[in-house]
Amino acid sequence: MDNAVLSVRPKAPVFAPAVVPVLTPAPVLRHVAADHAAADHFQHPGDTLFPRLMTVTSDVCREFMVDVPAGVNLFTHLQEVLAAAGAESGIIAFTGGVFDTIDYHTVTYFPPEPAAGKAAKVYGSSIRAAGPITLLAATLSFGLTADGAPLLHCHAAFVDSDGNTHGGHLSNQNCIVAAEGVQACVSVFGDIRFRARHDSETTFSVFHPEVVGAAA
Repeated sequence: MDNAVLSVRPKAPVFAPAVVPVLTPAPVLRHVAADHAAADHFQHPGDTLFPRLMTVTSDVCREFMVDVPAGVNLFTHLQEVLAAAGAESGIIAFTGGVFDTIDYHTVTYFPPEPAAGKAAKVYGSSIRAAGPITLLAATLSFGLTADGAPLLHCHAAFVDSDGNTHGGHLSNQNCIVAAEGVQACVSVFGDIRFRARHDSETTFSVFHPEVVGAAA
């Protein structure tokens, strides 16, 4: 915990109100013809919700930089830093870094017609990229589960030691930072939070914004 606190450095405060969108999947266009000449509108298993975008405006935003040291698991370290900073919900943008190991997941199930009540996609088995791995871009959303436990969700693009480009959902269990470290900018919204809730259209559990103190 002491190391996590020391890895935080301040950044100039943000004074502009922050508008936070709901991070939910939109309906998808899927190619169905062999020659990709035609496309049908893809329906998730639940009733279509429209519009898919809801916003909550916050006048309270603070930012700080985090230097993630070598040898730690990215998600474990970030959870310690966020807890020490009293940061419950927000966004983390990564400005650079190198990993020794990254495990990630991609979508493997995407049928033309989902079964009744069954999600249109699922993440497949863990894939391991060959290190050292250079981060290209990544954004992480953090908030709470329905039961109030911390929840971190990150998508990233990166290049492995052979020059191959990868991208997907990072595993919280095995993303080990290399000697060069990882740099992150944390944006925390003090009067709103993200909470994961069931989404009836997609059947996923996804983040929804809510005003702190409002009924869950």
